[in-house]
Amino acid sequence: MDEFPYLVTAHPPLATILQRLWDQALKNSQIMLVLCGSYIGMMEETVLGHQAPLYGRRTAQYLLEPLQFKDASLFFPSYTLEDQVRAYAVYGGTPAYLQTIEPGLAFKDNILHGILSRGSFLYDEVRFVLQQELREPRNYFAILQAIATGKTRLNEIKQATGIEGATAYLDTLQQLHLVERLVPVTTAQPHKSRRGIYLLKDHYLRFWFRYAHPNRSQLERGGARTILENQVLTEIDHFASLPFEEVCQQFFWQSGLSGQLPFIPTKIGNWWNAGEEIDLVVLGEKNAILVECKWTGKAVGTNILVELEKKAKIVEPELGGRRISFTLCSRSGFTPQLTEQVKRRQDLTLYNLAEIVGEHKG
Repeated sequence: MDEFPYLVTAHPPLATILQRLWDQALKNSQIMLVLCGSYIGMMEETVLGHQAPLYGRRTAQYLLEPLQFKDASLFFPSYTLEDQVRAYAVYGGTPAYLQTIEPGLAFKDNILHGILSRGSFLYDEVRFVLQQELREPRNYFAILQAIATGKTRLNEIKQATGIEGATAYLDTLQQLHLVERLVPVTTAQPHKSRRGIYLLKDHYLRFWFRYAHPNRSQLERGGARTILENQVLTEIDHFASLPFEEVCQQFFWQSGLSGQLPFIPTKIGNWWNAGEEIDLVVLGEKNAILVECKWTGKAVGTNILVELEKKAKIVEPELGGRRISFTLCSRSGFTPQLTEQVKRRQDLTLYNLAEIVGEHKG
């Protein structure tokens, strides 16, 4: 039964009727009953909540997460590897959004006609979804847009929006799985950490609030191509750098769990402290890999490795004596000097884009 919460909204006794049917007959039959809903808050209230008639009768529950890059990229196999990552950065892993991609159109033309143009499915999709879930959309929209434009700390969000009660709104957005609070991967007690930042979980949500929502007046007047050329395409590689880190993170999980790393990862995430950041830290029981992910048009050189080694001294006290090694991931390859270094060192690994994406495809 798809969109079950809406059925209950239309006819509130339905959940109680179904509960009685289940208790009296269906639970002993050969029927498998699957209840689905696209809006998480409503599903939790009408099906999973303590007060819900069907509470305690489920045999399993699944939160359907967005597709990872290796599966999402199957929706645009003809794109270059770089455009595949860019497309993942824009559309994320929601199948309904990925299905809007026209395989015969170039990446930029799909954005123009399928996102920024009035009447397209994705043009107002975010607005429709949020208005279904949220009672005060204006404040939530302001917070989501602030995060999408780089205001990730609580004080920054408050200053950007002027909303003093931003914490309560952020809690709701986390419950809806629209926003996530991240802390450095080495943090022992994440809920107590003051180093937390807020990010939008869904890539398309981030894109929409960065480029569609704030430019709505121009888009409504036919300015889609102007927004595409002057904002989206000029910033797309900067925009894709964070999702590229996510692609690399998925790569390390997949490699680690399949035995292709020297150890099995227990945690993988970002690290930051005192103005210093490391893109990814792969933690094992006794080992740690410090990773830099570079989504630039230039080959990565030894200077990036030197900087990472300096950061290693800062993060080392938080690694609990783990043995440190280094990995660099690059969209555009590596300089000959760096390639020569990797031949002489046991603690350094280099991955280019083809290897990272190729591993996903494998």
